[in-house]
Amino acid sequence: MSQGEVAKTLGLSNAAISYHFNMLKSAGWLKETGTKSVRGGTAHLFTYNNSSPSSRKSRNMSPSSWQVVGSELIRRAKHFRKGVQLLADADIHIDAKTWHKLAKEMEDVVIRIHEAATPATSKNAIRVNLTVAMFEMREK
Repeated sequence: MSQGEVAKTLGLSNAAISYHFNMLKSAGWLKETGTKSVRGGTAHLFTYNNSSPSSRKSRNMSPSSWQVVGSELIRRAKHFRKGVQLLADADIHIDAKTWHKLAKEMEDVVIRIHEAATPATSKNAIRVNLTVAMFEMREK
């Protein structure tokens, strides 16, 4: 999708989308897939870069990154509608081997969901949210 298409779909300004696209591109989370002509100009098309190591495992995220993710989840929650839903939260201890196995499984699920993404205008496309935050924690 182009930045303009994302802005229109999400109801956000082009400036806001441009800012976020630049952050995502610099982190390696987006890759350019081509261009198309739009009203006499050229729109760059992007997709999620699930082959980028940084898009699969976000290491050393700054506190502001977590704040952005949190505020984005709050914004998206305003668009909640009935249907399939899952909300989980845990501050627990788990066997290290089990943790690494389950983290890999979750990574695979996230990749599959991103690979299944379609344009908003596709037949039977539904808008969904996916937010995953899994990380090891220091002891208190």
